[in-house]
Amino acid sequence: MSEFRFSVATGEWVIFAPERARRPEDFLREKPDWTHTRATWRGQCPFCPGNDARTPGETLCYRDEQAGWLVRSFPNRFPAVYPGPRPQMQGPEFMRFLKGVGHHEVVAESPKHNTTLALMTRGEVGLVLRAWRQRYRSLWLQPETEHVVIFKNHGHAAGCSLEHPHSQIVAMPVTPQQILQRHEVASRYYNQHGRCVFCAQLEMELAQNQRILAKSAQFVAFIPYAAFSPFSVWILPRKHSCSFGLITDTELDELATMVRDLLARFYHALGDPDYNLVVRSSHPEVQGTRVFHWYLTLVPRLSKAAGFELGTGMFINSSTPEADTEFLLGTALPELPSEDPLPVLQRVQQSQQTVEIVDLDNRVTAHVARPVMRRDNLLHRAVKVLIYNDLGETFVHRRTSTKDVFPGMHDLFVGGVVESGESYDAAAVRILATEVGITEKVPEFTVSHLHVGARSRAWIHIYRLLWTGPMEYHPDHIEWSGWVPESELTAWTCRMAVVPMGLDCLFAYQDWQKSQPTDALNK
Repeated sequence: MSEFRFSVATGEWVIFAPERARRPEDFLREKPDWTHTRATWRGQCPFCPGNDARTPGETLCYRDEQAGWLVRSFPNRFPAVYPGPRPQMQGPEFMRFLKGVGHHEVVAESPKHNTTLALMTRGEVGLVLRAWRQRYRSLWLQPETEHVVIFKNHGHAAGCSLEHPHSQIVAMPVTPQQILQRHEVASRYYNQHGRCVFCAQLEMELAQNQRILAKSAQFVAFIPYAAFSPFSVWILPRKHSCSFGLITDTELDELATMVRDLLARFYHALGDPDYNLVVRSSHPEVQGTRVFHWYLTLVPRLSKAAGFELGTGMFINSSTPEADTEFLLGTALPELPSEDPLPVLQRVQQSQQTVEIVDLDNRVTAHVARPVMRRDNLLHRAVKVLIYNDLGETFVHRRTSTKDVFPGMHDLFVGGVVESGESYDAAAVRILATEVGITEKVPEFTVSHLHVGARSRAWIHIYRLLWTGPMEYHPDHIEWSGWVPESELTAWTCRMAVVPMGLDCLFAYQDWQKSQPTDALNK
C-alpha cells in the first residue's frame, strides 16, 4: 500500500508507491557516452584551454605552472540576468516587473573536457568549492543582490547544454518563492521548538541510522526520510550555519572529499547519471543566523515529473530512501583518483604571480611572491589611477577589511602592484578592469613618484582617467565609493582615514598639475 511521508524541514508531502516501486539496481542504465570516454579536449568547446577568448573576462582563476588554469569563472555569455544598479518595482498591481538585473557566472571546473567531480581528485574538487565560496561571497556584497544560488547541471536530462564540466552561480535582486517558503517553514519550527529544524532532522537521521550514506567530523550525508525522488541526497554541516559563505577552509576540504565520494557512487552504481547539484543557502542579513541551515543537495535525474506533480506540487517516489541507501553503500567502487605528490592547492599557491623588486633607480633586482614583498616591505612597482568625471569630481572609495595592507581605509586612487613581466601601462589597464570594471578607455600617464612609507615602499606611475560611464566595483577590493568635488578634496582627506600612499600620490599629482601649461590640463 502507498505511503505518504511528510518532510518537516520543507513542509512537503511525498508519496511512496510500493506497487510502482523499482529495485534500486534497475536505475542503472546503459549509457552510450560516459563522461570518461569523451575526448580530453575539443576544439569547438568554448571552455576548453586555448578557447579562453571565447568567454567573457575572468572573475576568478586558479592556475599553476604545471597545468595552466585549473578552475576559472567568468560571466555567462547567455545570462538570465545582467549587471546593473538595484532595480525598482514598476507597473500596476497585476503587471509588476523588475529589470533583469543581477549576475550570472559560469565556473569551469577543469581544463579536461572528459571529467566531472566524481572523477577528480579531492584537491581538484576542493578548488571548485573554493571558487564557489569566493564568488558567492563576492556576489553577496553587491548592493542589488537578494539571493545567490550555486548549482550544477550534469547531463542533458538535468538541463546541461555543454559537456565540459562546469557549474553556475546566479545572484538576483529578488528572493524566489521556494526559498521564502523554506524560510517560512524553518521560522515556524524555530518559533515552536526553539531550535533549527535542520539540526533536529539531522539528529533524527543519525539516531535512526537507516539512511546515512557518509559521516565525517563536520558533515553528514543522507537520503532524507521524505526524499522526493530516488537517490536524492542531502549533505548537512553538523555545526549550525545559515550560509555557505561562512564555511572554513578545513570544512571546505572535508566537504570536497564527501562530495567527490558520493558522486563517485552515483557514477559507478547508477551509470554516470544526469544529476543536479544545488547549494541551498541563506544569509544572516536576510534570515538571521539561527533559523536556516545551509546544505548541499544531489539529485540524480532518474525519473520525470508529469501531470500529477504539476497539478499537486507533490512528488511520487518509486523507490524508498532505505533501499536506495543500502544499494549505494553496497556497491563496490573502483579505486578513486589519487592525489598528486604535491597537493593541487599548494601548487596553485606556489604558482601565484610574483612581483618585481626594484632599487632606488627603479631597476629590477629580484622577483618575489607578493606576501614576501609585503612582509619585508620591499621596494616594488605599483600603479595609481585617479578617476574623475566631467563635473570635476574625484572618485573615492573605502578598501575592504580583507586587504593585505591598509584594510578598511579610504583611497583617492584605484591602484595595485605591477606583476613580474608586466608593464606599468598593462598593470593600469588590468587594475581598472578588475577593480571597477572599466575596459573601454586607457588611462593617461602623468608622473612617476617614489613613495617610501613605514608599511609600503614603491616606485609608482600615476595615471588619470576621465570617466562618465558605469562602474562595476569588485567586492573583494572596494566596499564603498563616492565622488568628491576637487574644491573639497583637501578637506575630505582631513576628515577620512586615507591610505598614506594615496595621500602621498595626491600631493605628487597636484605638484605635477602645477608644473603643466594651463591649456594642457583637463582637470
